[in-house]
Amino acid sequence: MPEGMKMLVNLQYLDVSFTEVFNDPYCLLPHYRFLQCLFLTGTRQFSFGKLFADFLAKYRNLVVLQVNFGNMQDFDHYIASGQWNLLENFSFFIGYPPSFMHTKQNYVGLFWVNICERLSPPWLPGRIFELEICDCSSIKYLPLFITAASSQLQRCKIKSCDKMECIVTPEWSTFPNLEWLEIEGLINLSRLCRGILKANTFASLKTLNVRSCNNLKTLLPLELVQYLTNLAEIKIEECYQLKEVISEDGEITEVNHSHIVLPSLQKLILSSLPRLKHISRGVMICDSLSSLEVFMCPDLKTLPFLVESREELVDSVKQIKGSRKWWKTIKKNHINTADLLDHVFKNVPEQSANEEDSEDDSISSDVPEPLQLVQDI
Repeated sequence: MPEGMKMLVNLQYLDVSFTEVFNDPYCLLPHYRFLQCLFLTGTRQFSFGKLFADFLAKYRNLVVLQVNFGNMQDFDHYIASGQWNLLENFSFFIGYPPSFMHTKQNYVGLFWVNICERLSPPWLPGRIFELEICDCSSIKYLPLFITAASSQLQRCKIKSCDKMECIVTPEWSTFPNLEWLEIEGLINLSRLCRGILKANTFASLKTLNVRSCNNLKTLLPLELVQYLTNLAEIKIEECYQLKEVISEDGEITEVNHSHIVLPSLQKLILSSLPRLKHISRGVMICDSLSSLEVFMCPDLKTLPFLVESREELVDSVKQIKGSRKWWKTIKKNHINTADLLDHVFKNVPEQSANEEDSEDDSISSDVPEPLQLVQDI
């Protein structure tokens, strides 16, 4: 650090993330009694243990904090101090994330930690807006202490948690404010929800992304779908065992006469689902659907929202992408409706679709745009 930094006793904002400016934060930080914003991430110089948690607790003026903790015990020790109650905006990284990303407000990320070994203090009740859980192999579903703190949760990403069998159980939260859910690489995930759900579970959900969950045979139970009135986008990729997207009680049945209404659904993307046979066996009403993309789903030969020829759907759909061979099959099985949509169909060979996916995958959604970086600075 430059000489004379200790003299800046009125310093309010300090960002030393992604730097190696000093080895010991305790030699400098105690001089900044009026510090309001502190950013300490992206560096391996600091080992944030219980001593550092006690150190942070002394900052009574701190309102913005972005920091990483090595394990759940140290993080719980900091939470027990109650200092987080004074924060207006926080980003807590627990464990060792592969990279530190741009976050929004009130973010918690858990990486390579044993969640079951946590201690007992209250855990940020109602304060988390963004939650990310990666490579935490100790959980089979979201534990109670997380769901209890998630009444205001808006975005959630769960990735590579090998033992996870479902996301939510009926005993826990309904996630009333969750708008964006992404699950990826959960190799033992067998269903999204388990048991009889509480009313309005995921009622605010707008975007659902599912990728590389190869134990899934069905995704959405009918009981849950009735609450998804705000769901605008579904994207499912590389789930090689998936046979149905929507099914009764989460089980595959031969007949389903239900009428399924997703009034806000605008975009549906299905890619690399070799065993997918049905989106739903019942009739679907999706009068807001504007974009449909289907790639490498050879057994998907019918579309439940084309069973009935609805004028609202025909007017709403602006784009259908897929292979010409697949579209010919759809037209054969839905003569009355599919012919009316022939003008919005775009032939995309499956190899081209793969190339588009590769380009999309190379850009992480967590990386901020250059303009945003400039604004942040």
